[in-house]
Amino acid sequence: MKVADKMLVTVSPHLHKKDETIQRAMKDVLIALTPAAVWALVVFG
Repeated sequence: MKVADKMLVTVSPHLHKKDETIQRAMKDVLIALTPAAVWALVVFG
């Protein structure tokens, strides 16, 4: 049996619903990082 026959490729575990996309995940990341970016501008100018 070849190694390629033993491998199983699936979707990452972070995306469970069909309507969740990589673009939506990146949008959530940007929303989460916004407070840190604002704080960095306040502290470091």
